[in-house]
Amino acid sequence: MELDYYAILGVDTDADAATIRDSYKKLALIYHPDKVAEAERYDAELQFKNICEAYETLGNEENRMLYDAGTQYGGFDWHDYYQQQDDSYSSHSRHYSFNTSTTFTAYQPEIKTNRTPNTEINIGVSLEEVYKGKRLQLKTIRQVICRKCCGTGARSGARKRKCQECRGRGEYKQRIQISPGVFRREMLPCECCDGSGMMYLKTSLCRRCSGTKLQALESLVDICVPKGVKNNHRIIVEGHSDEQIDKMTGDLVITVSVKSHEIFTRGGNDLYAESKISLKDALIGFTKILINHLDGHPVKIEVPRGCILKPGSVVKVPNEGLPLEQSFGKVNGDLYILLHIEFPEKLSPIALKEIASALEPVKAKSALSSKEKSNDETCPPLKFEILSEQDLPNVNEYDNNETDPIDYSFDEFR
Repeated sequence: MELDYYAILGVDTDADAATIRDSYKKLALIYHPDKVAEAERYDAELQFKNICEAYETLGNEENRMLYDAGTQYGGFDWHDYYQQQDDSYSSHSRHYSFNTSTTFTAYQPEIKTNRTPNTEINIGVSLEEVYKGKRLQLKTIRQVICRKCCGTGARSGARKRKCQECRGRGEYKQRIQISPGVFRREMLPCECCDGSGMMYLKTSLCRRCSGTKLQALESLVDICVPKGVKNNHRIIVEGHSDEQIDKMTGDLVITVSVKSHEIFTRGGNDLYAESKISLKDALIGFTKILINHLDGHPVKIEVPRGCILKPGSVVKVPNEGLPLEQSFGKVNGDLYILLHIEFPEKLSPIALKEIASALEPVKAKSALSSKEKSNDETCPPLKFEILSEQDLPNVNEYDNNETDPIDYSFDEFR
């Protein structure tokens, strides 16, 4: 049904733009919902909306020409056009603000994604677990659609009644100040009836969810931390976030944080450690276990006689670093061991004459245990290279934060 916009604004069909604007401002002040009593507010809103609709058409020269042509020849129905624009949104798409300069602006609601937010948690793993890999179970508690009422929030057979908060309209008005003296009024969905205008009585609510339509569900999620996983790596379990009516379920995002180690330092897939040797070992060579690895196996090195180790020498042991993440076959980084040479504090007069006996190793506090002595005798020495400290790879070149997430489908764990 087409409205007579000239009659709504109280002007003649030949009125000029200034007359139409003055009449609009005067009527807007009279019928603005903030300027009337509570009992008259509903009717004032309807009249105020028609006034704004009439001015939006007649206040624009091009729209006015189209409106006049449609009125004369029975053409375009502007009122139906605006109604269709309102119906194209899930709630009011045309909201008007009022300020002291009597300027009215149309606003559109924010577009929200039809998906629940992701649930994010952090887990810490040790460097030993990074070396060997780990499988663990995480206990999660999330909100899911009530299994008893299937998301209706009411008992079986219950009927809805008109919402008393919004009087069945499904929305309510909210006044928002956007600047001093400037306010905006928005129509927001009613929280009591979720914008439907209808709701169940308290006596008809579901006993399990109490009308919330959701219930807490505790479950276990199997997580596999791959070998060689990098710091801040993300593991995604699809569809394991909180559920919500008429929305897709978000994901469970697990961020893996690698803890620091007291012996080993990580640089990408390479490992760095330090070990002490005596001056005698540095001069005439040795065969010994320098360090025990992350999984407990000994790293035994044989330095042949005649190979003199200088202060700052580094032993590079190939393929003794961390496994390459998601690699096929056994591929590891390298292990770099910085050697610290322990010098004797002083030499006795006899030692000055017999240098070989004078260079006896200084007894370290951390003597080998019986198990380590057994390993020292049985395990074969590993291949290695002797480097200087300047030849070490730059640890800063590794970026442990740039990782690709591993996606897990939740169906795999059911």
